[in-house]
Amino acid sequence: MVWSNTEMEAENHAIISGVFKDTGANSSEQIDFLVSYDVLLGPEGNSGYRKWTNYGPSTFVILKKDADPVLFNTKIKDYLKTKGVKDYTLFIRPFAESYLHNQFENGKVAGEE
Repeated sequence: MVWSNTEMEAENHAIISGVFKDTGANSSEQIDFLVSYDVLLGPEGNSGYRKWTNYGPSTFVILKKDADPVLFNTKIKDYLKTKGVKDYTLFIRPFAESYLHNQFENGKVAGEE
């Protein structure tokens, strides 16, 4: 299979190694295909996915049962500043919150104080 993406510099060749059963219209996440992050990044170059300000792919994290999400957020909050990015804040939130609150500014739900 050959596919291309406007963010990538060249066509990508992929081997289809699995097929998902249709997740159904009521699934929270609708997908067309999945690729590894290495494939998404593409070869070294100017891919927008290589920039720390890129917001293209979604990232899902499962914390250990005894992990404190507030402490985790405190630890990752300023990580992007170490990469020279000052206008963005990293944070996690429970997946279930995406149903009601999916717009964020500065690590907080947009419109809330």
